[in-house]
Amino acid sequence: MTSLSSPLRRPIAALVLGLFAAACTPTGPATSETLAARIDTLRAYDLVSVDGAGPARALRFYIGDNSRFAICGHCLCGTGIMVFPYPKLGIRPTSASPTLSCDWDSQPFKADGELVGMFFDMTEAQVDGAQVTFSGSGDHVMVFTRGGTDLSPP
Repeated sequence: MTSLSSPLRRPIAALVLGLFAAACTPTGPATSETLAARIDTLRAYDLVSVDGAGPARALRFYIGDNSRFAICGHCLCGTGIMVFPYPKLGIRPTSASPTLSCDWDSQPFKADGELVGMFFDMTEAQVDGAQVTFSGSGDHVMVFTRGGTDLSPP
């Protein structure tokens, strides 16, 4: 069994620990100023590209009227709240949990963990019709396109 300090576990362990530590962070401005006011709430937004290339894994994002959101892959979901005025995000993670579809040590779980972790590092959004482009975390860019009302993990 590998420890939490092993190179393979560090990104996922850091994400989980960061989510729990940030759960008590106070919220910011009213929802009317955040991304929730700029996109359709309670609609699935599916990942279409990461850094200009097609994604290696499916990822789905949705946000509620209260600026609380979920970001889910097949193996892992994370939740949080966006507290900064648009186009800034001010992501405050609230939890992360496995979907029970994958083993903790599996490559798919680790791949979802990397994408969910990348999303939590995004600092700005740009809305263009049905498309939302998230940027931040160095040079990373994630593009999502609005889909249907099925909010279950992809």
